[in-house]
Amino acid sequence: MPNLVGTGLNQVPTNSMLGGMAYQSPDHASIRDLDLKNISQINSEISGTAVDVFVYDTRKDSDGGDWRKRTQNASWYNETLGTTTRGTRKEFPAVAVIVAETTKLTIYDGDDPDLPMWMVFNLLGSVGSNSNMLPRGGSGSESDITSIACLNGRLAVGLKDVSGSVGEGLVVIDFISELARVHRGSASGYTGAIYKLSISGRNSNGLYIGDYDSLAIVAETCNDVAMTVLPNAPIDDATGLPIPTIAVATDGGASLIKDNGNVYDITSPTANNGADNIQLDNEYVYFTSPDSGAATEDRMLFVYKIPSVDINNTFGYNDGDDYLFTTFNSGASVPSLAIQGSVNGDIANMVVYDKKIFSALPSGIAYLDEDSTTNANGSVAYIASDYNTGWMHGDIKGAFLSDTDTTDVEELITNGTFDSNTTGWTSHNGATITHTTPSAAGIDTPATDGRATPSSAGIIKIVSNGSASGAYQAFTTVVGKTYTASFLAYQVSYGSNYVYIGTAINGNQNFDFYDEWDQSVNNNWASGSATFTATATTTYITLVPSQVSGRVLYMDQIKVHLTEKDRSVNNKELQVYGTVTKTPVATGAELVGYGPFSASNYLQQPYNANLLLGSGDFCITGWVNNTSTSASVYEDIITFGNLGKVGYNSMEPGSWFIQMNKTHGFTMYYRTDAGPYDSGWTNHSSSFLAYSLNGLGVWYKITLVRRGGYMFTYVNEDFIGSRAIVGSFTTSSNLSDMKLHIGYEGGNSYGPYPGAHTKMALWKISKSAPSPEQVKKMYEDEKHLFNENAKATLHGSSDAVTALAYDSTTSLLHVGTSGGRSTFSGLKRVENTTTAVATAISASNGLVAEQ
Repeated sequence: MPNLVGTGLNQVPTNSMLGGMAYQSPDHASIRDLDLKNISQINSEISGTAVDVFVYDTRKDSDGGDWRKRTQNASWYNETLGTTTRGTRKEFPAVAVIVAETTKLTIYDGDDPDLPMWMVFNLLGSVGSNSNMLPRGGSGSESDITSIACLNGRLAVGLKDVSGSVGEGLVVIDFISELARVHRGSASGYTGAIYKLSISGRNSNGLYIGDYDSLAIVAETCNDVAMTVLPNAPIDDATGLPIPTIAVATDGGASLIKDNGNVYDITSPTANNGADNIQLDNEYVYFTSPDSGAATEDRMLFVYKIPSVDINNTFGYNDGDDYLFTTFNSGASVPSLAIQGSVNGDIANMVVYDKKIFSALPSGIAYLDEDSTTNANGSVAYIASDYNTGWMHGDIKGAFLSDTDTTDVEELITNGTFDSNTTGWTSHNGATITHTTPSAAGIDTPATDGRATPSSAGIIKIVSNGSASGAYQAFTTVVGKTYTASFLAYQVSYGSNYVYIGTAINGNQNFDFYDEWDQSVNNNWASGSATFTATATTTYITLVPSQVSGRVLYMDQIKVHLTEKDRSVNNKELQVYGTVTKTPVATGAELVGYGPFSASNYLQQPYNANLLLGSGDFCITGWVNNTSTSASVYEDIITFGNLGKVGYNSMEPGSWFIQMNKTHGFTMYYRTDAGPYDSGWTNHSSSFLAYSLNGLGVWYKITLVRRGGYMFTYVNEDFIGSRAIVGSFTTSSNLSDMKLHIGYEGGNSYGPYPGAHTKMALWKISKSAPSPEQVKKMYEDEKHLFNENAKATLHGSSDAVTALAYDSTTSLLHVGTSGGRSTFSGLKRVENTTTAVATAISASNGLVAEQ
């Protein structure tokens, strides 16, 4: 049943509602002349199951809806009122709530608080024989309504059968001229045919007549439809209004029915390249399409300038006026615009306004702020039920500290470093377990993959008893939560050594690490790392050497912890050392800050070549909150690489770190292949000190940008200074030392200067440079997440977005999930309902309709 609900904070639907309801913010309490200049509260229910809903606000028409006053001679104006298919009001509503069911389209009067039915279109018959104005199709090939749009008095209805193999095309009905035309595929015999009856005969047994192949669309299987009025659109002599341009997505591609009467197709010779969701914005058409040949049907998003010729090319390749914007999978041409972790699935919905794209994904929503000139310069923000990334720019390489879970990140394994003993580990099936050191065992060598090295203090030695014997430990987990496990292993004989994670000792494993570390080389250390989802409250890790009696396996640095995600497409999780505290960034806020930190409690990412910044542009940005009152405290908050023994002069090339200084300023120290440098002007900037003088414990944003030959620094939205930068951030040696650390410099000889008085949130690293305007936007949008009671996520526990709508009047985005409707202003959720949204949302000027 369609829920028609609204944005008022006091409007919370209950489970007892049998239908739907609509709500309009009651800023005014009177209805005058049934005109929505003033409107009262609407709280009405509509029975039925909608496949699409559309709030048609005639005030957004080219003449502000004045055409409604000029329709006294229309057949529908003078037809019999008060029937099952016609309401009691003659005049077309100023705001109409149009609800499409599979075989019926109903227009409700949004000017009336009770939302009465105004007009009904029933589907019956098929084009080519007697049919209603909205045809249903012949026996065995019946079409359903898939989509609706309305503008300047024209209603467009897309039709397609449930199986997706046939459709009746696109029907466009003009309420002023009363012309109804069906657009079908070429050579259909009724291409561009006109319904011979007026709108009052919409449910009569009429005929579509005529055949105009020039008006053909690419296919009759319609998935979505959109309308816009382009600048300088011609005026329709019959209506006096500019003619809309209509875009229709079909299984064969996209068709543009332009305002001059011409129809142009965007198609691809590659299989599986139909069009699903479609939008028009300015002079561009946006549509989604299955990735060619992908069995998982990963969806791709494209942007084309509205064409003046047919386009037939493989989607995603430049061809004159068209260009690829992004793909929502791991192969995205713009890395920041790819789903983290290569999530598969459809883009469920998409809305576009002023080059801002909002996409509904299986894993949440994506805000895309495109740069149509240089699409690699675009930005994206991902929001789900448990995180909000803030803005990620361009060639994103890491997006960290964006969760809303206040659970402290702590190590779950007892004694995984074996500094002095094997306490916490139990022998299984007669295995012998002892404490030793790499030196005593004669295996004092570094890891082959450069990711970690064993501790000289101690390791565990496990000797097989010959039958799946080993050492195990139990730890507490939360069912459904995702964890990361990692370790170092030294195998004397490879090929049958295992690390099991499971619900029982050495069995019922939901993950084993056999293929997760390099077992191809004997007599060397190799690391393993992977994530798993807990299926029980108690989980076991079992270390199993070869089942041949006497075989030996050495282990070290065994860690299991709740995953601290990298929310970028690279999906390189952070490892936890000790316990990292997480607290809300403000009272009642959802977003959490990480820290303070110490030499024992910090986050680390093993060597990741993506973080070698090279010689090109880059951006390092994030939020900090420092409370130190000491005049001599320095705190390293984020570091990469080997920081050296005596300060930044001895750093490994390619290394860098950002350090809070005693005046609450900050400096980025770095070493390129041209030598050591620092961004020292932030130590002395009076402009910067003004921020710290606002008081301790203030959240502010640091942004450092390399653009061309200069490093630029910003605090919040303000430019602080610049300095020339030369050389490349690259190295070819000591890769095992090139780790990323958050909250501490990570055990190198420099320091230590942990972030003992610092909290951090929303840190990102990109190999691209945002413009000053983008830096300002990122700050302005993200700062609202740091306010008291600020909500940052989708309401409820589901990330699967079922519907999406953007209200251009209120600048609010409405997002539907099984947990209800979440309403966002920018990146911040401003309110929500708790009734599940199943199919569709539409919104205009505060009136929200949903199914």
